[in-house]
Amino acid sequence: MMNANVAAAAAALKSLKAYDISPVFETEMPSFWGNPPIWIIDDARTYERDSYYCQVLSIAEHVGAHVDAPAHVKEGGKSIEQYEPGHFIGTYKKYDFSVYNPAAGWEVTMKEIREVEEKAGYKAEEGDIILTCYGWDQYYKPEATGPERSFYGMNSPGLSVEVDQYFMNAKIGMIGSDTCQGTIPSVNRVSPVSPPPCHTIYFLPNDILIFEGLTNLTKIPNEGLFVVTPLNIKNGSGSPISPIVFA
Repeated sequence: MMNANVAAAAAALKSLKAYDISPVFETEMPSFWGNPPIWIIDDARTYERDSYYCQVLSIAEHVGAHVDAPAHVKEGGKSIEQYEPGHFIGTYKKYDFSVYNPAAGWEVTMKEIREVEEKAGYKAEEGDIILTCYGWDQYYKPEATGPERSFYGMNSPGLSVEVDQYFMNAKIGMIGSDTCQGTIPSVNRVSPVSPPPCHTIYFLPNDILIFEGLTNLTKIPNEGLFVVTPLNIKNGSGSPISPIVFA
């Protein structure tokens, strides 16, 4: 007989709407300009030749929707397979900055943080999963070519240092974004500070993992349940993920 707690959890999830917040993984999908590309060999095995179908994936750890682990920025830092599966499940709060029509290089200040929090009726608290929404996935255009296609990977709004400090001091659990650079503002590959302190000082060294390349954050409710399944990669500096939110 099924455990009563398991049955109740399954019923509760079934009662909620599930939102997929990841892009489709495909060959040379737009991503951070410095990352190795993804390649999919779609005829590795074919029905005609092999009697079954199978593709081969060649993929970096930081392509598409993915998570950064501390090992990404510090030698000897904690790698992705060292985290328990339950670490990637929790309640989220969305900080919707898309209402400010952010441009490349735009930095969120505490003024915008306070405005968003007042409107939403909450603030950052210990253990929260923070999802920063810029509406930046509007520039994710795998079907485009040239500068229109590369814009997404070379440009990003992001957080100011004072906001990095605010979230760190609040002891949030994790933070994510619908840009491929996470919390880093940049214009044509150039960030105001290098290396970015959000990655190297405030978040990853303090075990605050970073999710990048999310999509559809403008379409999800302000609060809900966040569930991620990273790959169990030995010495992983991060991992592609399949993120879902329930609300």
